[in-house]
Amino acid sequence: MKDFAVIETGGKQYIVNIGDLVDIELITGEINDVVKFDTLLRYVDGKVEVGEPYTKSKISGVIHKQNVKGKKIKIIKFKAKSRYRKVNGHRQLSTTVKFDTI
Repeated sequence: MKDFAVIETGGKQYIVNIGDLVDIELITGEINDVVKFDTLLRYVDGKVEVGEPYTKSKISGVIHKQNVKGKKIKIIKFKAKSRYRKVNGHRQLSTTVKFDTI
């Protein structure tokens, strides 16, 4: 069984391994800052540790990239028979973190 952890940050859940580069919601910090996540939902290292809701383990990583723009999402508003159309775009900022220790 491969070692991994499930973390929760920014309202989303991510499956991470040691050495992975993961794009997460934007967090504060500079490049090469150490970030600690204590919201582990599950941790597997030969045996499974499941939290209720979180485990006692912690995982840390290093900020690799900051303020990375994601894919553009189009928001379209339309009303039939009234010639009303409106198009907006949005690009979510994210942080790339390299996970190193659990």
